[in-house]
Amino acid sequence: MLCRGSGRRWRLNALALIATTFADRKGRDNALSLYGAMSGFGVILGLLLGGVLAGTLGWWWVF
Repeated sequence: MLCRGSGRRWRLNALALIATTFADRKGRDNALSLYGAMSGFGVILGLLLGGVLAGTLGWWWVF
């Protein structure tokens, strides 16, 4: 549960930083698009690496 809360906090801080840093709409749209794409990439990479970790080292490495 602590990891989820920490992840939410980082995500909200990143979105607030993007919203306040880019004053023009085009720059903000580009930054949010890049953030969304990298978030999706992170989810896919996390699932793949988690499967590799669980498959090679076993479930006890997860906990």
